[in-house]
Amino acid sequence: MKHLVVAGFSTCPFHQRALVVARQLEAAGHVGKFEEKTFATREAYHRWLASSEGRARVESSESLRSHKTSPLVVADGEYVGGCSEIVALASRLDTKATALPTAVWPSLFDAKTVKAHDSFWDLLSKPGLTLSSVTRVAVAAQSRLARNCPLSSELGQKPFNPTVIRSGYNVPNGSPLTPGQVDLIHRTMNSAGRFVTEGFQGEQYYKNWIKTEGTPGQYVEILGVVVMTTQVDTFHIALGLPLRELPRPQDVDRRPEGQIDPRAGSYTGWTPTILTQDASGLVAETYTKYTSRRRQNTSNSGLATGPANIMKQLSAIPQDHAQFALQVSAMYSGQKGGSGVLTDTQVEFIASIVSKINDCAY
Repeated sequence: MKHLVVAGFSTCPFHQRALVVARQLEAAGHVGKFEEKTFATREAYHRWLASSEGRARVESSESLRSHKTSPLVVADGEYVGGCSEIVALASRLDTKATALPTAVWPSLFDAKTVKAHDSFWDLLSKPGLTLSSVTRVAVAAQSRLARNCPLSSELGQKPFNPTVIRSGYNVPNGSPLTPGQVDLIHRTMNSAGRFVTEGFQGEQYYKNWIKTEGTPGQYVEILGVVVMTTQVDTFHIALGLPLRELPRPQDVDRRPEGQIDPRAGSYTGWTPTILTQDASGLVAETYTKYTSRRRQNTSNSGLATGPANIMKQLSAIPQDHAQFALQVSAMYSGQKGGSGVLTDTQVEFIASIVSKINDCAY
């Protein structure tokens, strides 16, 4: 294209993302001239958008007349849209231009968090212990669809049903997921708290699921992928950023090992976990690395010792277990040795409110 215009206000993350993509397109030779119009405030941008100069960009476009968001993207005098549209345009021209470089968001992203997200995206694309790489990426994609699921909303108005629901969900054509896997994803996304708060019906659901739908290891691995995808996605949503494009599955012909550690059992809940004293290899390393010093040094005080329960729940799937601990450390406990922006009290205050809203058992 000969001329690309991106207009918006400076504090808008969508505008900043669009600028990055536009500059990458220009550097790659896909744009002859890139014109940036960044305004100091939202109000200044809206005044320009309503002015004759702003409207003159694409006066004939009906869409432009109703465009009120940041950014505004115009290519060769034709209305393109906003951030999502320029990302889609760039993906057709040059997929590298839609990547999110670590250095792009120094004021919004902590480097430790970015590295944790990048690490998960790489792990997500590879075969797991019980699931193929194709299935893992499909689980992540389905978790996004579950956010606005009519059936889940309907079920949320009724008592928790421990029976596996095998139909009624929106599933893309060609999805490798089984109906039971889809149900588990939607339950985890929309009813996780109810597994415990409604008479511990989640345990019966788990028993029903492993009886007819899959193995305990597959159950835990699906949970792990859903939870970690949600951590990355909600981080982007909170900052007003587009969701990351899901990775392409790697080693698609490699079969997962399929067997969890025989020492895993129902110790801290109904799903299999590995006790601290039984842990070895990567699980033992994860337990040691992510157990707080307070819990390491209170063995004679009567207080809880060893890793917190939340750090044990994926231990049957060692790679995902280590990745989850890394993400929790970066995103929730980051103030300990991290950026130090929030105090411990502020973190716990926010976490308590969010946990209450989401019916967290803790």
